[in-house]
Amino acid sequence: KNYRLYDEKLTLNTEQENVRLRSFAAQLYYSDSSYIAAPVLSAMGKNNKVDFTLQLADTSIYPNRGFFKGDIAFLSPSQFNLKFADANITINNQPWSLSKENAIAFDSSAIIARNVTFSSDSQSVSIDGIVSKRAEDKMSFGFVNFSLQNFNHLLQPDDITIGGIMNGIASVNNALLKPQLLSDLSINGFTFNGD
Repeated sequence: KNYRLYDEKLTLNTEQENVRLRSFAAQLYYSDSSYIAAPVLSAMGKNNKVDFTLQLADTSIYPNRGFFKGDIAFLSPSQFNLKFADANITINNQPWSLSKENAIAFDSSAIIARNVTFSSDSQSVSIDGIVSKRAEDKMSFGFVNFSLQNFNHLLQPDDITIGGIMNGIASVNNALLKPQLLSDLSINGFTFNGD
């Protein structure tokens, strides 16, 4: 994927025992015409740990925005853990939260996600499992009362809208070699461009 920062300002300061970084941009493009406004990353690294905050369009003038605070702990040159201490996400002006028990581990052979659950009122999306080259490893995605309208901001450049409520589980086995998608999903009241 080709990500681009527009009008970025980067500051890097070093001190005797730590490094501080701050990056601000007007837009972060994730496709030719779709972007996230005003991404700001602040990080401080010391003793194999990086504490960070990430803001994405973090002002109420945007219907989709986010604020994340967390840390990355480096256990070895090829292994690190990512933990979000706080996350405030807004999708279509609806607040979402991230489970406090979340944990994501990365190493040279796998990505392991545990208890990564986003929720808003009665809606939730959960991610749990392992992505690796082993056929038996799987990453599961659970949906409870999830409104498909949450995807519409991603579909805006193509003038597509969808609707409906999704429940169930989808999983991906052998994701890095021969991905196999298994699902048990139901969608009630599905609409496409209003129909």
